[in-house]
Amino acid sequence: MYVSEEVKGILTELLKAIFSDNNIREAIEHLKTKKNVCDDEGIWLHSLDEYWKWNGCAIVELIKNNAYQPKLVHNKLIITGQGKHRIISMISSVDRLIVRAIHQVLQNELDSCFSNYSYAYREDKGVDAAIEKVSEYIGTGKEYVVEVDIKDFFDNIRQDKLINDVTKFIDDIALVNLLCKYISCDIEYDFEISRKNIGILQGNALSSLLSNIYMIEFDKWAESKGYSFVRFADNINIYIENMQDGYNILDEVIHKLNEMVLPVNETKKGVFNVFARRYLGYEFEKTESSILVKKKKRSNKFVYSHWHKSSLEKVNNDYFIVNDGILTKKDFSLLFENADKKVNIPVEVTDSINIYSDVVLNSTFLKMISQRNINVNIFDEYGRYQGSFYTNKQRNKMKMLVEQVKIYSDDKLRLDYAKKMDIASVHNMRCNLRYYKKQKLPPKLDEGIHYLGDGIVKMNECKTVNELMMEEARCRQKYYQCFNEIITNRDFELTVRTKRPPKDAINAMISLGNTYLYQKIAQMILRSSVDIRISFVHSATKRYESLNLDLADIFKPIIVDRVIFTMINKKMISVNKHFERNGEGVFLNSVGKSLFISELNNKMQQIITIGGRPYTYERVILTEIKKLEAAIEAKEKYKAYKYQM
Repeated sequence: MYVSEEVKGILTELLKAIFSDNNIREAIEHLKTKKNVCDDEGIWLHSLDEYWKWNGCAIVELIKNNAYQPKLVHNKLIITGQGKHRIISMISSVDRLIVRAIHQVLQNELDSCFSNYSYAYREDKGVDAAIEKVSEYIGTGKEYVVEVDIKDFFDNIRQDKLINDVTKFIDDIALVNLLCKYISCDIEYDFEISRKNIGILQGNALSSLLSNIYMIEFDKWAESKGYSFVRFADNINIYIENMQDGYNILDEVIHKLNEMVLPVNETKKGVFNVFARRYLGYEFEKTESSILVKKKKRSNKFVYSHWHKSSLEKVNNDYFIVNDGILTKKDFSLLFENADKKVNIPVEVTDSINIYSDVVLNSTFLKMISQRNINVNIFDEYGRYQGSFYTNKQRNKMKMLVEQVKIYSDDKLRLDYAKKMDIASVHNMRCNLRYYKKQKLPPKLDEGIHYLGDGIVKMNECKTVNELMMEEARCRQKYYQCFNEIITNRDFELTVRTKRPPKDAINAMISLGNTYLYQKIAQMILRSSVDIRISFVHSATKRYESLNLDLADIFKPIIVDRVIFTMINKKMISVNKHFERNGEGVFLNSVGKSLFISELNNKMQQIITIGGRPYTYERVILTEIKKLEAAIEAKEKYKAYKYQM
């Protein structure tokens, strides 16, 4: 039993129906068919059964007394399969349950109030019924159609009119008060909180029902005019026998919608021959004896979608996208576009585009970047590298490839290169610990410094690359154990290094930062004569890109880890504001990614002095690749970069 008999006894009949055991159970079972997500309160959608069992009575009592307050709504920009932008609203798990329970009851209670010509969001209606009605109209000789589309329908619904309409059909004051709170609610978008005073939320069970209530006035008006019409949400079609009548009707419909303060989409209105139009994905064809209805298949477009990361930021000749949008070719340049902005990307001065969000790409875009020799790198929500688009022009010199293969195949030569790289990596980890030891003296830092020093000695004595990698891994594990001694912000804590997926905020930053560095170095290698496929520490047979992993290990401590420590200790990043959880995994949200990548870019441009000369870290890495290139070509000793304090 979800709600006690005592509480039920003091409810109105409508609320009793909404919060009845059967209705709540049905709502819970429906939500269990959806993706299991966790809200801000830590309540998982698929755990609502147990939560409601213990808290349902208290929540219903609050609703009855007009004391229940829905939780903060989070808005998110998405891109549909057709490339259109939509903002959907994500409400808390408990509110999803309440809204679903209300919808199940009101849908049945109010259905008789809706017009027979309203086909969206109703049982026993839908697309098939709408198409059947249209076919019937055409069969009676109505071969012209007045088409009107309401612009941004849900966003333009007037709340005062909607609430007034709701009170006409629902006389339960407690339920009306609750619906008002869901209509005018507090919304968070891009970490700004505001009150929704215009329009209604999209993406929950109530929005469709409320939109149909709002349009009852229009439907009844259209019926009174004797129109042969079909309305499917914001699409209004009126079928007529001659085109001239259509223009008069079009003006009347627009005038009526203007009275309801609903704007019309100017590009989707007009009077047309029905056999030249498509409706809800169907086309109509006239034969001698009947009207044929054919479902129109969408043409297959060469489109790459649901790839990751997004805002658009330019650093030197590299672009970083951390917000959802669309990348297309426009004239002789590229265009990144979403609901917030349009940004032209000049192809003449672009080396790479790095995508960290849901971005739609098409074939004309790929042809353009291929012609212009631009790389595109794709990452998932955790910052893990997924793949790249490389052009045919990016080919490495065969001579260098042969020399690298010779080194990789020679156990002694490969071990020599691998030692230089891994020892430099551990040396740079130790420099980090020494740097922070100067600021405070926790015993673990001293312990870590000594452990890494001993590790370097052992690495020099290793006889195989596998032994070397195992010793480096032990050193790195000890190094990570020191992170909590360096970090002063107690909101962040690293328990153990986890990658697939990262299970806490620090791991999320490490993963994204390392991936950033891998691809930054990959771009530099691809512009050199060194072959990225042949590495010395990592196996060259497990992945296409390997050499960048070798070199990145050298620079991770002094670039990625330093940025992590700085941002956390200076409270430039927040666990609550800049991270999201997806099941067991934790990842930076779009704002967090933008902040973190921006700081990584700043770090790459930081100037340090080497041998009395100024270098940026980016130039240091370029120099490292050139040193490696020269050593391989000239068969000279390679000396890896070591940070000097």
